[in-house]
Amino acid sequence: MKPTTPTKHTAGHATTGQDTLKALLMDPNPCISSLAMEQMLQNRDQCKKFIAATQDSDELVLRKSAHQLAACLRLQLLQDQFAFRFEQGKLDPWDALMIIDQLYDQRSSASYLQELLLEFCDGFQFYGDLTLKKIAKYMNERKFTVPPHPILNIFYYLVGDVLENCQGIALVLCLLARQLAQLASKHSYPLKVCLSCGKFCLVDRQRTLLDPTDGWTITNDVPPDAIHLCTSQEIIRVYLAQLIASSVMVWEVYDVHLFIQLLLRIEGFSRDLLPYPYGNFQAPAPDPEP
Repeated sequence: MKPTTPTKHTAGHATTGQDTLKALLMDPNPCISSLAMEQMLQNRDQCKKFIAATQDSDELVLRKSAHQLAACLRLQLLQDQFAFRFEQGKLDPWDALMIIDQLYDQRSSASYLQELLLEFCDGFQFYGDLTLKKIAKYMNERKFTVPPHPILNIFYYLVGDVLENCQGIALVLCLLARQLAQLASKHSYPLKVCLSCGKFCLVDRQRTLLDPTDGWTITNDVPPDAIHLCTSQEIIRVYLAQLIASSVMVWEVYDVHLFIQLLLRIEGFSRDLLPYPYGNFQAPAPDPEP
């Protein structure tokens, strides 16, 4: 048999398979078209080729399916990036917030969030050395506050909404103030996120504490045993745990699914370990077919 024979057969088979999937995507039954999309997303190279070939199609249904596939593929890649960088210990908490914002809201983008951040930082004017006192003054002037508990609204957690509405959980405000310091200082001004008395705060090398929960109050010479310096991975884990807890409290099913999925990936856990309905543990048996 000639070496070219299997190649021709394989190419023909792939073309036939793609034509079949294309037909399924155009099926008026949404269950069938959704299954076709799921099948295509399992092969990313094939999916990218299909999107490139059909995103400008004259057929409205096919063009819409291509755009939906492109959105799903983008979310998959963002989740992969999140998990990989976390596992490598190279995921900065601010970058984690940026990715989660985009995963939650498909209209969001890294460029949009960066634009919001730069607009926020552009108003920060100071003379001399950068200090926590100057940062606290600016955060108060911009009216960035922690809302009263219980803090359940998702918009207090997502960095884009916090930048727009000036209200957010203490952890996000700490990370925002830390970004402000990094972008405003020509020389390195290291600030660490820490826990003090159960609250997220910022602390500098002189153990000066900045507390966003208490109106950006500053406390000097905090004893070393009164603070816990948080690692990047600890911050990301706690942030995800807070997102899950608030979503469960208001029972936002989509939110719970998204944030648990991220937590499971970075921890390497199976969904079988979580109790139903968050996972498959003790899930009820499916209804018998009629």
